[in-house]
Amino acid sequence: MVSEWEEFSLADLYEVSSGLSKPAKDFGSGYPFLSFKDVFNNFFVPNELKQLVQSSKKEQSKCSIKRGDVFLTRTSETMHELGMSSVSLKDYEKATFNGFTKRLRPKTNKKIIPEFIGYYLRSPMFRQEMLAFSTMSTRASLNNEMISRLKITLPPEKTQSEIAHILKSLDDKIELNKKINQTLEQMAQAMFKSWFVDFDPVFDNLLEKHDNNLEKSSAYLTNKGAEDLIPKLQQHHQIQQTSDYKPLPDHIRKEFPNDFQRHDDMGWIPEGWPVSTTNDEFDIYGGGTPSTKNPAFWKGGAIHWTTPKDLSSSTTKVLLDTDRKITEEGLSKISSGLLPINTVLMSSRAPVGYLALAKVPIAINQGYIALKCENHLSPFYTIQWLNSILDEIKGVSGGTTFQEISKKTFRAIKLIVPNPDAISLFTNFVSGLYDSIETNLRNEKALTLIRDSLLPKLISGEINLGDKGE
Repeated sequence: MVSEWEEFSLADLYEVSSGLSKPAKDFGSGYPFLSFKDVFNNFFVPNELKQLVQSSKKEQSKCSIKRGDVFLTRTSETMHELGMSSVSLKDYEKATFNGFTKRLRPKTNKKIIPEFIGYYLRSPMFRQEMLAFSTMSTRASLNNEMISRLKITLPPEKTQSEIAHILKSLDDKIELNKKINQTLEQMAQAMFKSWFVDFDPVFDNLLEKHDNNLEKSSAYLTNKGAEDLIPKLQQHHQIQQTSDYKPLPDHIRKEFPNDFQRHDDMGWIPEGWPVSTTNDEFDIYGGGTPSTKNPAFWKGGAIHWTTPKDLSSSTTKVLLDTDRKITEEGLSKISSGLLPINTVLMSSRAPVGYLALAKVPIAINQGYIALKCENHLSPFYTIQWLNSILDEIKGVSGGTTFQEISKKTFRAIKLIVPNPDAISLFTNFVSGLYDSIETNLRNEKALTLIRDSLLPKLISGEINLGDKGE
């Protein structure tokens, strides 16, 4: 019953501490570190802290992370981004946390279920209270005095657990979908690397041409001046001898050459596969931003318009939705217009290299290079190819204030064009993976909507779970 819920100030329940501030040189190695971004983007502290920092035992003791700890962002560019919370669900050995966050460590006089408080502090109800206390100068800031005035309402422990279980079950399903999608993308990347970077089918065929004899195959490569391919051949032959090796079916291997040819710019490439440029293989587009001062371009808009920010927190290379929408009048101000489904997107500035396959008709801002794949190379091949050469793309990017690759520079990039049937075989398989990714993303979106609609009703007591107290 809601009448049994009790109101507390955060100061009644938690001790507030500041985090670790270190120079840039101390990051990149050492011990786990909870970053500002980790707190901002997650209801709960990630299971693995990927950022590292050099920290002493004294710092690790003072800035430790234990189950039940609440972390709040204490500074941000806008009030709406202030006081974002992340709650720890376990102890993290030798870990510390960012100085631009506050740690709230539970006191022992009241039982608080960490999973419950994680959802409570992200609820619209609490976020509204946070906004009411925010201060804005050049940046929004959150201090200890403000935290002490924030209040929360706690149900009995059993009700906390029941609410947390409902919401966490939905989040667990969402997380499972994310992991499945990551696996599917890894499968696509692994297949692309094997077929079109390492050229495993070509080495298979080359060895078979010489009776699967490593010495004869190596001698053949030496005679044609391809000694630098021999280490790759030897490595491939070693893999063939392992019990886990599964040769490609004959109908796939026959679509690949059985030899290599030398290209002045690309080195040794599969025989018979031509070298082209992005300019010849793709229709390449840039975008724009309709004036934000004209509401006719934005108000009531239903056309997806994307900036690289839409991709910055994405866990897949599929784009289904955008943060902002434009009107038909706004679309008329963008020279590239509305790009079709399966357009490949690559961020071209700050930073270079976010990738996505658009699964909705899309308009883009000036931070993208967009590729229509209507020639030899499919969108599913193209996005994997771009992913495989990101280091090269970043290497030819220029810019003074920030890194950027121009369309002119991008158009000059050379690439191998495989046999059409090999591309078709790859596309048929990988397109199925991307169909599954898209389905999982849509399910994830539906589950997120359910969670977000249930969260405020459960947290406020609007939905009564029938708890009679402890």
